[in-house]
Amino acid sequence: GNAGTISIVAASMTVATDSTVGAELAMIDSHTAGSGGAGKVSIMTGDLKASGGIWFIDSGTESAGKGNDLTITAKNIILNNMEINTGDFRAINRRLFDSTGAGGNIRIVADTLATFSHSLTSQAFASRAGNVTLEVGELQLKSGSLVGTVGLEGSGAVTITANRFTMNDGAQIEAETAFALGGDILVNAAVVEMKNGSIIRTQSTGTGNAGNILVIATDHITLTDETVSRPSGLYSNSLGVDGEPLDTLGGNAGSITVTTPRLELSG
Repeated sequence: GNAGTISIVAASMTVATDSTVGAELAMIDSHTAGSGGAGKVSIMTGDLKASGGIWFIDSGTESAGKGNDLTITAKNIILNNMEINTGDFRAINRRLFDSTGAGGNIRIVADTLATFSHSLTSQAFASRAGNVTLEVGELQLKSGSLVGTVGLEGSGAVTITANRFTMNDGAQIEAETAFALGGDILVNAAVVEMKNGSIIRTQSTGTGNAGNILVIATDHITLTDETVSRPSGLYSNSLGVDGEPLDTLGGNAGSITVTTPRLELSG
């Protein structure tokens, strides 16, 4: 059977722990470890603050069952050193490699969203990952935060709509595939600023083509770096795999399109 739905409606929500030991279950957990599907997770609140260094939400999979969708609607969100997963990212981290289920979708709608050392992922090691959609007035990804959709049988799409969008200190957005068409990354904002080794990337390591990257900024785009080894930027790559003959690969990199009245580069 399938896992049930988890729905939370609250005026505000604070999630915190000082535990240094990873728990078997996430703090909000509807994942599947069998053939049935994971349960949906829905949160509707005012201010949401989560911190503590362990898994916050898991509606993903570690078996044949599919991960399910996560929806968060809030006013202001701060995610600090937490993990959110709708695929098998958590299972892979626990060295469980039997998952074949697809990843669920992630959708966050908020006035503001700030992440610090946080991962927000839909991953499907042997299947197709879900889509990630962020509709936020002011969006900040900081301190190595990751937004990712990765699947051997195709990544999902990443869609970001914001007024002001900032990436800093090694933050990453990635959509990676191997054997099927990868999803696109679309950023549509007034202001886009990428600083200190922050990247947006689509990638293929197999026969499937990587997705495209489209960034639209109606005011300006800024790429700037200070003493980092990898510059901030937009990347779409087709990569070989160690030990694999090149004729078994062949997926193309995607296109990169930037539209803005002002592009600023420094570093």
